[in-house]
Formats: sequence, structure tokens, C-alpha cells
Amino acid sequence: MKLLVTILASTMSLSAPLILAAMGGILSERSGVVIIALEGMMLGGAFAAIAFGSTGGVLAGLFAALIVGALLGLLHAAATQKMRIGAIVSGVAINILASGFTGYLSKVPSIPKEAEGPSIWNIPVLCNIPVLGDVLFRQSPFTYFAWITVAAMSFFLWRTPWGLRVTAAGENPEAVKAAGINVVRLRFGAVMAAGMLAALGGAQLSLGLVQNFTDNMTAGRGFIALAAIVFGRWRPGGALIACVFFAFADALQSGLQLVPGIGNKVPSELLAMLPYVATLVALVFFSKQVQAPAATGDTGD
Repeated sequence: MKLLVTILASTMSLSAPLILAAMGGILSERSGVVIIALEGMMLGGAFAAIAFGSTGGVLAGLFAALIVGALLGLLHAAATQKMRIGAIVSGVAINILASGFTGYLSKVPSIPKEAEGPSIWNIPVLCNIPVLGDVLFRQSPFTYFAWITVAAMSFFLWRTPWGLRVTAAGENPEAVKAAGINVVRLRFGAVMAAGMLAALGGAQLSLGLVQNFTDNMTAGRGFIALAAIVFGRWRPGGALIACVFFAFADALQSGLQLVPGIGNKVPSELLAMLPYVATLVALVFFSKQVQAPAATGDTGD
């Protein structure tokens, strides 16, 4: 029972980086801009959070991650909407740039690799509920923020004028232009916000979970967030379910390594493949049943 509670609690914390990146991805792709650069944006945010959080505290780390995410989003938006570079090419370039740049900086001795993260929040009264208290109400503030982001994104996209304009830009940009709205400017804002959310996901991974930075520590989580977007049909609620599913697979493989008879017999590398196998299986079964926003991949006017 204790192991099950540990796995479920880990699922909640491991889902937070995926959720934040997925919400950013939904915002960008709903506006019409494909964003496979989530991996690089998460990595940049993870590095900045530790580098600046080590001296300035958690808030400084978060602010630095937001700045890095916004800049990478700006780069992706400029490449796709102004320079007419394909979103896939731009995304791959940003991923390589972030990997190389953070990999180089992580080897510079004078740059800190560890920082103190936020304390776990124990929600009064609720944290004492058996099982549920440990799973849901003893978490990092990042985790609570990620879950709130899902509701906020749903409200923004379907209940606010700017959100409706973003979704319209991803479905019928010509109609949005006819209404006198600058689609390119709208997409710039959406992609920069997406970069900031993905970078916060990276900050949750480094500052919130392990309090350090290692080379390429995102380990494909940006791509898993992309899979969650497809699995969730570009809707925040659907992506949330997918992120929790993938996080559970990740937590399960960690938990199985602690089980006698499994952890000492099955190679850890094989168990570590579990979340990626789950991602591939989900994509194989569900990718043909979903439809991306009609103008996704449009390169602007």
C-alpha cells in the first residue's frame, strides 16, 4: 500500500512539467503554430531556474525561466511567421540550440548546478486524509499551479475574447484578418506565452523536483507533452488526462525498481523505457482519430 501511495504521489508531481508544457503547446498550436520546440524550451527553463535560483532564490529562478522561455518563443515565432521557416525546422533548431547551449554552460565550473527549491505545501486538514492526503495535498506549489493552469487555459481559450481569437487564428486565419485582427501579432503572443509555460515546466523539473541541473535532463519530456496534446485532441482537459497517464508510467517504472524480485532482476534501463513505450502505444492507437486545428502549420501572411 505504501508503494502504491508513493507511485500515485510521484505521478502527481511528475505530471506537472508535462502539464505546463502541454498547456503551452496547446496555446501555440491552437493559434496555428506547430511547436515541437517544447523540448528545448523546457531545457532552457530548467537550466535558467537553477542558474539564477541558486543565488536569487526560487522567484529569481522562475523569473529567469520565464525570460528564457519567452525569448525562445519569440525566436520560434519570428522564424515561422516572419522568416517563413518551416515550424518543424525551426523547432528542431531550437531543440538543438538549447541542448548544446545548456550542455556547454552546465560544464562551466563557475555556474551553479544546484539550488534550493520550494517547500512542499501541506494543505491544512486535507493533507491528513488517508491516501488522498499524501497523493493530492502534499505537493510542490508547482504541481498545484500546473493543475490550476489547465482550468485557466480552458477558460481562456473558450470564454475570453482573446482566447477565441487565438482559436480562430488556428482554424480560419483569413476570417480573423477580415475582422481587422493582426494574426501574426496574435501568434507571436501565443508562441511566446507557450515558451514561458514550457520553461516553467522545465523549472518544475529542475528546481521543483530534483533541485539540480544535469545535461539533457528533460529526456524527451517535451516530446511526451506533444504526444499528450495529440492524445488530448488539443484540449486542456484531454491533455491533462494524457499527462497524468504518461506520468503514471514514469512513476511506475521508478516504483518497480524498488520491488524485490523486479528491481534486482529487470535492468533499470528496460524499466525506464516504460513511459516512452506508453507514449508510442498511445500515439499508435489514437493519432488517427484526432484532427489538428485546420490552419496549424500556416506560416502567416
